[in-house]
Amino acid sequence: MSILDKIGQFKTIQAISIELTDDTPVFHIVTMQKKGDVICFKLKESVESVEQIAQSIRKRIPIVLHYFGKGVLNRKTIPTDDYLDKLILNANKNDFYSTYIDVENERFVSFTRKEQVDPVLEKLSEWKNQIIDITIGPFVALNTRLPEKINKTPHLSFNYNNDGISFDPLNTSDSSCYFLDEKLGNQLFAGVISYNELTNHSICSILNETERTARITNLNDKNQFEKLGVFILVFFLSVLIGNYFYQGRINEKNAILEDEIMIFSDNITKIDLLDQEITRKKQLIQTSGILKHQYISFYLDQIGISIPGSISLTEIKTFPVTNKLKQKIKPEIDQKSIYISGITQKSSSIDEWIEKLNTQDWVAKTEILSFKRNDGQKAIFTIKLHIK
Repeated sequence: MSILDKIGQFKTIQAISIELTDDTPVFHIVTMQKKGDVICFKLKESVESVEQIAQSIRKRIPIVLHYFGKGVLNRKTIPTDDYLDKLILNANKNDFYSTYIDVENERFVSFTRKEQVDPVLEKLSEWKNQIIDITIGPFVALNTRLPEKINKTPHLSFNYNNDGISFDPLNTSDSSCYFLDEKLGNQLFAGVISYNELTNHSICSILNETERTARITNLNDKNQFEKLGVFILVFFLSVLIGNYFYQGRINEKNAILEDEIMIFSDNITKIDLLDQEITRKKQLIQTSGILKHQYISFYLDQIGISIPGSISLTEIKTFPVTNKLKQKIKPEIDQKSIYISGITQKSSSIDEWIEKLNTQDWVAKTEILSFKRNDGQKAIFTIKLHIK
């Protein structure tokens, strides 16, 4: 069985047996439920107004109506095609609702005017979409598939003998009718009809099979649609609630991550500032020559050691600024040059010194920028050392 079939399968039946009287009808209500193979009563009560029915009838549960009492005529006849014409004389049979049940060679017929049934049916229009069948008469109690034989119904008693079944009006006010070990009284027909429906043995219907099947199908489809609709609604509501909590959890994690990112961003900014400071200081140190093993003091020491005694130095420029100093402009420093100026009596001393300087590992070459003698025959010179 498919899931949809299981959803639409009837497990509960509500039967309303309508007792027609000279005054207002009386409504006998019975609700029966099937649990596995066990069928049990869930509700038994009688009310005298349609308004009171609303307190007992549940939505979406199928309803079977049954009429009996004043105006419902019951006859036994022979099964023939024109049986109803023989029973309804001097009247149009289209003005009547009728039904029957055949037991062996006997036909038990119940019929009543539509004007007896339709006004009450109109009052029950609120539940018309739940009504799957309409029956009349006492002969529903003759169903041979019932778990027990019924001898007495409201208003009638059945006599079983070798000649068949006969029925007679009750001569007593005793309405102690029993079914399934329950004392039902005027609720008997509602109980029997509920049992018949739950066991798929409905009889005495005034509806043809097509109309009855259509009513059952429509109610099934409606119940399936509503239940599936509720299921889908609950599913999406569950997804929505789950998504709400999941989104809340994600937002919470995002907030934590954003806090951590802010902390990391501050740290990254600090690290960047420190990197800039380190770079700046490295540049400063590099500019000063401290990072090289031939720093300024080393150069001056080596120059001092190499100077011949006949040469006197007048000026040394180490790493001179090559551009003019201006505000907001970084000075350019020549870190590869040393300028030396001095005086000597012998020009040969300069040649010897230059030759000696060129032998130093840190000197790339030596260049004479100027050389001239003054009146006292002293030579004034300027040389440039190119540092490796």
